[in-house]
Amino acid sequence: MPEQQNQYNWDNAYQDPRIIELAESITEDKETSWDKCPAIFCYVQTNYKWHDHDNTECSLNEVMNNKTGNCCELSRLEIAMVTSLDIDVEQGINIQMITLLFTFNPWALSSTI
Repeated sequence: MPEQQNQYNWDNAYQDPRIIELAESITEDKETSWDKCPAIFCYVQTNYKWHDHDNTECSLNEVMNNKTGNCCELSRLEIAMVTSLDIDVEQGINIQMITLLFTFNPWALSSTI
């Protein structure tokens, strides 16, 4: 992001070269949105630590450098990565929710046995 921009402005985070590079590296072996979105979600869940500091506003740089953020900041990071891949964010969220529902839902698991 250009230095003159407000460091807390996440609106153009999807254009940040680090976001683009990270999203592309996470999804380099994925072909479809259905594969890319869960890969990004799992990457953030595995590599970033959630902190419970309410009412904080960390910049993209702080979140990426410290690998920590609150729910909103980590969600913004995921949205920025999905958007950087030219995937509609609403579609990405729907894919993520469907993936979580069927991957971690005990009823779905038991019905497949």
